[in-house]
Amino acid sequence: MKPRKTNTQPKIVRGVKVPAVSVPKILEEFFVKDKGLTRNGLVRNSTILACKRDFLFLRGVKLDLPPYNLNKDQRDAIRSNLPSFAAILVFCSSIDLLARIMKRDMGIYKSRKYFLWSSKKWFNLSYSKRIALWKMRCAMSHQYKIERNQRAVPYGFPGSMTYDRNYKIWIFNLNGMFGDITRAINISKEYINSKSERTRQKYANFIYQNGFFYTHVEL
Repeated sequence: MKPRKTNTQPKIVRGVKVPAVSVPKILEEFFVKDKGLTRNGLVRNSTILACKRDFLFLRGVKLDLPPYNLNKDQRDAIRSNLPSFAAILVFCSSIDLLARIMKRDMGIYKSRKYFLWSSKKWFNLSYSKRIALWKMRCAMSHQYKIERNQRAVPYGFPGSMTYDRNYKIWIFNLNGMFGDITRAINISKEYINSKSERTRQKYANFIYQNGFFYTHVEL
């Protein structure tokens, strides 16, 4: 007999509305604090908060604190080999993710349109920055490389990116990207909370069905 397959994802019935009383809880879990337990004992994880956590881990932040508790030599050894490209991919994923959540649409065949819209609406990037970032996203997603006129640095200036007119290159600031993710999450949350009760419920419905993934409780 073949082993029985198990699925950790709770069954979600499409079209079922999140009760009005639960809307604040769903929005809070997605935008602010996740890791709540479901009725069947699974941990509900927010996709956008996972982006924040993954970005911090890839940048080697707070490695001296639990659960890592690394000493200075260990932290320095890790930080000297941090994966820059992976952090940029997480940043781009957060733009894609917020586009679909805020449009309440999965955006099939609309990746470029939604990415450019989201990077303007929630990340406040100019048109030239949006186009440069879109090109980087595609190059890294398909070939894991950056263009010749692009460079990534760990820090050095405010914001996530700037154009160096002297060298004619785009420079991407990894630490600035984390700040932009955080601001975009806050702006998106405030936008939804400013809407009517009916509209907030529509967002909560979409987020409940598309904005979480589920894991087992760690023992």
